[in-house]
Amino acid sequence: MILPGKYNAYISGVLKDSLIIVLLFISLYFIDVGAAAFVSVITAAILLIRRMMYIEVIREMLVIPEVIIIRLKAITSINEYELRILNKVILRLQRNKITVILSDVETNVQEQLAVSGIEKFIGKENIFLVISDALLSTERLISMGRKKRY
Repeated sequence: MILPGKYNAYISGVLKDSLIIVLLFISLYFIDVGAAAFVSVITAAILLIRRMMYIEVIREMLVIPEVIIIRLKAITSINEYELRILNKVILRLQRNKITVILSDVETNVQEQLAVSGIEKFIGKENIFLVISDALLSTERLISMGRKKRY
């Protein structure tokens, strides 16, 4: 699957790859036709596989997650500026219907989240002390979301 906005770049890349193969074939043609054909076929296969891998990576990046876990491991305090940034990130994610879960939140950081209003905003049920609890909650949220769709 090719992304519509990237179609011209994709075609341009395919043309560049084709030009590489043709130039390689022509340069080796004068030495040995069999070697030229062999090297050109191998090069074409490598370039095609590379181009397909890029498409697969882009496709996976476009899947919007239902839940994002933000790990605050080894963070003992958050300053006011960082709290504002975290709040903006959470707002943006929630506007896109992505549930935010905070994991590995130490007690004093949890207090800071409560004072700043972030705890109330994302819900105390989405803040966890350990990642295993956050993962269990994520599984539960995703399974509930799937049941609603079907």
